Amino acid sequence: MIKAIARVVSLSFLFASVVEAAPRYVLRDLGGTGAQMTWVSGLSSSGVVVGNAVANGTVPGRGFVATTSGRRTLLGPAATIATTALAINASGQVVGSTLNKAARWDSGSVTLLDTPSGRQSRATAINNHGDVVGQIYSRSSASEAARWGSLGLTTLPGLAATGESVATDINDGGQIVGSAATSSAQTHAVLWQNGIAADLGTLGGSQSVATAINDSGNVVGFSTLAGETVTHGFLWDGVAMLDLASPAGNSRAWSVNNRGQVVGDFFAPSGRQHALLWEDNLATDLNSLVDNLPLGWLLATAQGINDRGQIAVIALNERLQLNAALLTPVPLPMPLVLMSSALLLLGFFARRASPSMTLPV
Repeated sequence: MIKAIARVVSLSFLFASVVEAAPRYVLRDLGGTGAQMTWVSGLSSSGVVVGNAVANGTVPGRGFVATTSGRRTLLGPAATIATTALAINASGQVVGSTLNKAARWDSGSVTLLDTPSGRQSRATAINNHGDVVGQIYSRSSASEAARWGSLGLTTLPGLAATGESVATDINDGGQIVGSAATSSAQTHAVLWQNGIAADLGTLGGSQSVATAINDSGNVVGFSTLAGETVTHGFLWDGVAMLDLASPAGNSRAWSVNNRGQVVGDFFAPSGRQHALLWEDNLATDLNSLVDNLPLGWLLATAQGINDRGQIAVIALNERLQLNAALLTPVPLPMPLVLMSSALLLLGFFARRASPSMTLPV
């Protein structure tokens, strides 16, 4: 009996580990047809994707919003003007740029954000409170990190008295990440809190960039290693910058959700770029996890992941064109869920029945 209980307990934990393995995904093609190229740039908590599309370079590029009901083009102040969509929040507000100015779209209606006269700007992220970050550009094209909030436009301090800075993301707590030049003319990942810039350092090299932050304050990005020849994705956990393992070569982390899942890309020995998922200290090529990957396609990079586990990716399609797509986790089949739950319950009751029992090896 004891041996039988031990087997049940062992099986329950074994099955639990299988259930917690890397998820499988189904792909939804968000691209166009023919010569049109599309790429993703943002993903909402409900799975709405924003991205950009261009056809043959003859028509101005257009930002778009993709939902389950189709794709909607974001128009500028005039139909012939190019638009760029870079991020979306839970309310469906989209930010990006048009007319070389930072812009926000609310229900399809565009608003140009405050920009100093004679200068250009771009919005790169928006949180669920409607706070926007990005950068403004001087007449010499030097960039300065900026925030558009309830007080209007505010520029963010850099790491040095002079030098460029860029803001790439903002969480619901108002923490902002990006990069800025140091006093030694290097570029380092930056976290802005309460208007103060903190240098997050590097993985041993001289350069780093922060690309995203979740609501827990975890920051991801990429950094050069010592020697400056290799770049790795990183996770900053509030204390230290951690090197994210990569299957091969150079890697970059582009997004992190509130569950701690990180996505990005790496460069395979072939030199081709592959989309990558980091979860539970394991790095997995997303191409190996998609059940319906079209023939001839390669998932090249993952640009966003939400708390549902959905992932916004850019693929190379069979025509070797950029193609936007959304990956959605495949639910675990109900028989497996029930079997796993039953095994776990058996293990639990076995332990409750013999709380002080030591099982023989």
